[in-house]
Amino acid sequence: MVGVFSVSSARNLLSRFAVPFYPVDWVKWVPTKLNIFAWRGVQNRLATMTGLKKRGMLQGSALCKLCGEQDEDADHLFASCYVASILWQKVSSWCKIQQVFAFTMKDLLEFHKSSAIEVQKRDYVQTILLATCWGIWKARNENIFRGKRVNIDAIFGEMQANSFLWIRCRAKKRLLEWSKWARFEL
Repeated sequence: MVGVFSVSSARNLLSRFAVPFYPVDWVKWVPTKLNIFAWRGVQNRLATMTGLKKRGMLQGSALCKLCGEQDEDADHLFASCYVASILWQKVSSWCKIQQVFAFTMKDLLEFHKSSAIEVQKRDYVQTILLATCWGIWKARNENIFRGKRVNIDAIFGEMQANSFLWIRCRAKKRLLEWSKWARFEL
């Protein structure tokens, strides 16, 4: 039918004529800005060093400020950076799940759908993954703008606290206790 709007027709137009479009699963338990952050990350539209260099806003090296080993884009920063790799090991161990392993930010944001993760844990893991990405981004910005050294344990601890508060308040899981959360006993 000509002249009738539908979401699917708009999505088809976007995917044909605009930037490649990937719909990110909205995480209902995190602040809206984190969902937007995740969507921009998957679209490679975050202000990473590589992105800033492409826009002519950065002179010099686009190396990752956390590891200094590769040019910093969203996929490197959240999936393959040394700091991220250590954090994903800690998250896997804490959540008692298979090792978080990803090549891209899209892989990370879809990891919670893994068949190896118990169904009742998936929303929690999805929230934790996004909270960890947010912690990495904040640590990266603190390093760039304030010269603050990256502390992996501090990023992990902040992620645990943020995800606990978001789940307890935004998901209305009022009976969730910090002592159980710290051991990931749900």
